Amino acid sequence: MTDFSKVRGFNYQPSYGSSSFENWLYYRPDTVELELRRGKFYFPNFNTVRIWLDMHAWTRDQEKFENNFEKTLQIADGLGIKVVPVLLNRWHADPLDNGGEYIDCFYPGASHVNQPYLMERYVDHIVGAHKADERIIAWDIVNEPFSYTTEIKNLGMIEEYEFQWLAGIYRQIKEIKAIAPAGMSLRPDDGKPGIERVEPVCDVLMIHPYYWPAVDNEEDRAKFEKFLDDYVDVSKKSNKQLLATETLWGSMINEWRLNNIHYTMPQLAKRGIGIIAHALHYSRVADLHDPVDGPVGWKEPMDFSDIHMEMSPYPGNMCFIKKDGTLREGHEAFNLY
Repeated sequence: MTDFSKVRGFNYQPSYGSSSFENWLYYRPDTVELELRRGKFYFPNFNTVRIWLDMHAWTRDQEKFENNFEKTLQIADGLGIKVVPVLLNRWHADPLDNGGEYIDCFYPGASHVNQPYLMERYVDHIVGAHKADERIIAWDIVNEPFSYTTEIKNLGMIEEYEFQWLAGIYRQIKEIKAIAPAGMSLRPDDGKPGIERVEPVCDVLMIHPYYWPAVDNEEDRAKFEKFLDDYVDVSKKSNKQLLATETLWGSMINEWRLNNIHYTMPQLAKRGIGIIAHALHYSRVADLHDPVDGPVGWKEPMDFSDIHMEMSPYPGNMCFIKKDGTLREGHEAFNLY
């Protein structure tokens, strides 16, 4: 069994596209290899990469997509890096949406987009072809499901349909007999109730523990540490490991980001939570670039007037490696933990 506490890795989106759909449809293997090599150079203990697949790119050209996925696995393997493929994405936001799946994809009868057989074929093709692939350390069924900004009571059956849809994919992966465990990467807002709900349809508990108050302070640290302890409690009771598939909130202010790294990583490490930081390399994908390459965040400039803000106003550029291939100042701090 994989010891996920040893995971030290990064999310990775190639630099050339602004969405996962673009990155796979216009795949550039030389760029992918260069950027992952940069990661291994700057971070010698970099052992796991989380890559976001895209069912819609697969639908456009299945053979091409599957070959591109295989090429990425080969590149990672050549660098001694295991892979966490993300099958679906439910995180959506202005001003630069990454694409993925929307309510129509799982709400029965919503539109012609709701075609269960297509999803089943996608999972069969991707997971089925790699069910015994030791280059894959875990399957991430979905990035940040249940990403709603209203109370569940206002959604009718929408949230329940989403849960059943994802539970069905988990059961399909089990029927395929994939050797790598599967999970679902929950956003921080879901907290302990969220992880408890999906635990029965997860082999590994995937979380996004972002510490993000506008100003670092003892009160918010205590809340964050209680938040992590709640996850650990669920992990112990279920006998399922924890893996932070995203963490380390960003900022355009480098000092803020470095302080966040030096606080968050030790908190995760001492609780045995594996760490996949967001994110390795500069990219045109949301939150991984400077304003010259597209909109950055949703609110600027930074406002520190309320130290207990729900989150720092925006994550800014969350990359560790800059556009020119050099390391962002001080970000070698990742190697310390």
